[in-house]
Amino acid sequence: HLGPDDLPWVYAGPGSELKLLHVDLNQGLWISMTRLQPGISLPRHFHTGSVLGVTLRGSWYYAEYPHAVNRAGSY
Repeated sequence: HLGPDDLPWVYAGPGSELKLLHVDLNQGLWISMTRLQPGISLPRHFHTGSVLGVTLRGSWYYAEYPHAVNRAGSY
């Protein structure tokens, strides 16, 4: 069991922080929370596996898909 304050937020780049919740290298599984400052634009990047996300607050979209806005509650 992990409470909301049991793990630290760590610097992940300008305007972004990451909280690493779980890693299983055998399965290639990483579970994390990401916190981004308003207005941040992330560079194009690559994921080595599947990515699942839930937006808790705010909204965001991929630059290549500006019509697909993810808002609070989006999965």
